[in-house]
Amino acid sequence: MKNLNKVAIITGASRGIGKEITLSLSKRGYTVYATMRDPQPMNGEILVKQMDVTDNHSIKRCVTEVLEQEGRIDLLVNNAGYGLFGIVEQVDIEDVKQQFDVNVYGVIRTMQAVIPVMRKQKSGRIINMSSISGIVSNVCLGIYSGTKHAVEAISASVAATVFPWNIKVSLIEPGPVSTEFAMNVTHKVESGNDDPYAAFVEDYRNTFNERIAEGQNPADIAELVVRVAEEDNPHFRYQTSKRLVDLSGKFINDTTGNSMLKDLEAPLRSFLT
Repeated sequence: MKNLNKVAIITGASRGIGKEITLSLSKRGYTVYATMRDPQPMNGEILVKQMDVTDNHSIKRCVTEVLEQEGRIDLLVNNAGYGLFGIVEQVDIEDVKQQFDVNVYGVIRTMQAVIPVMRKQKSGRIINMSSISGIVSNVCLGIYSGTKHAVEAISASVAATVFPWNIKVSLIEPGPVSTEFAMNVTHKVESGNDDPYAAFVEDYRNTFNERIAEGQNPADIAELVVRVAEEDNPHFRYQTSKRLVDLSGKFINDTTGNSMLKDLEAPLRSFLT
């Protein structure tokens, strides 16, 4: 099935999962706008746009240009993000603010720019890249886990608000994925012999790097994103492996998130009827 009239915007598309999502959607016939802070050419018919998710002006300019060119936006994939590695006690608050600015506020900014377009056309899909860390917090990625927990909560609220306009919101929750994520994780720990966490953090970082190296293929994550984008009635949540489904199930009763959405939607449904 081709999607010759479907227009997609992908954030954080320069590498890793974002790049694979871009390539997969393009192969399916989408008109894909790959956005990134520092634009670089991509193969095929993929269109590259500059977008910094921490800059409202940058986002609005990009969305306006896509609309002027295509007249519609059918899919937004919020993939831009990075990790902040370190013990919560030790991380600098300015680094915490930057982490939230990209991973959380960036998602909010892009949705605020695109939802009015989708509401006007009475259709659209938003797929936000979360993480298994959005359900199960990580010892040395506490702030990163916090951003993903926030994305989960915000996405649920949005999903329960925009459904009357046929806008559907879903989350993808990968675990370790074999990308450059580990290389780009900001590592913030105290130095000195009196650091009580130093040995543990060093050991955990090595384990973390190994898990990333042995993680899922990003192309598999991308194929899941394409499938979710094309499902008539997508779930709210998607874990990317059976192991992650089982792990999520230890913390939540409904790993799809559908039951939760029904409860959240109830007040608005009552108002609309």
